[in-house]
Amino acid sequence: MSNEQDALKQAMIKMSKLALIGDMAPGIAHEVNNPIAVIIGRAEILLSQIQEGQIDPAMLTKSISKINEMAQRVSKIIEAMRKVSKAAKQSEISNQSLKLIVEEVLSLCTEKIRKSLIQLEIQDIPPELNVVTNYSSLSFALMSLIFNALEELVHLPEDQRNLWITTETLDEHVLIKIKDSGRGLNSEVKNNLFSPFNTTKSKSAGLGLYISKILIQEMGAAFEWDSAASQTTFVIKLTKS
Repeated sequence: MSNEQDALKQAMIKMSKLALIGDMAPGIAHEVNNPIAVIIGRAEILLSQIQEGQIDPAMLTKSISKINEMAQRVSKIIEAMRKVSKAAKQSEISNQSLKLIVEEVLSLCTEKIRKSLIQLEIQDIPPELNVVTNYSSLSFALMSLIFNALEELVHLPEDQRNLWITTETLDEHVLIKIKDSGRGLNSEVKNNLFSPFNTTKSKSAGLGLYISKILIQEMGAAFEWDSAASQTTFVIKLTKS
């Protein structure tokens, strides 16, 4: 790849990540504001008790525990967002917990899924299941697939908005499948599925799938559309560690 092509690719990746972060921002703000409100509320109660000289040891212990819990929650959300947004480096491919990555990605998508009235079903992932991956690359691909599905599902009646995240363990690999109950892909989209700027959405640059495939392939994994599935299904194939 020439220097010009590599520079263009990196620019497209950066643009896609910025767009994804922009989509996440309102939901993340909500997810962060809730625990901050709890922290402020608990702190005000403790301050009031101190000023009145009526500190309840039980309430003090309970409030400090709650404040710590909420602070940890905010910290995890911010850390997950930092990992998603950073540049994906080949040197950062390592053995990582698949369950932890999926949970952290969903922590950034929870509010958007809730507001879209999507029924999300997640297959339980064993905590000991590790895969060879780059956190930034995998999390970007997962989030892109989730957001693509949400944009399609909101056009359906509320009782038909379903999103499934499942895993299948093979001898040496793990398959992550993202499936939705949407209307499927039309012929034009299918023919250019992983091409840049291929989109049917007026507010999308059409780079999500293209960039996701590049990032996943660069770490030695596979990213495909399951043409045999009855509903729109994308599969990421990772190596077990």
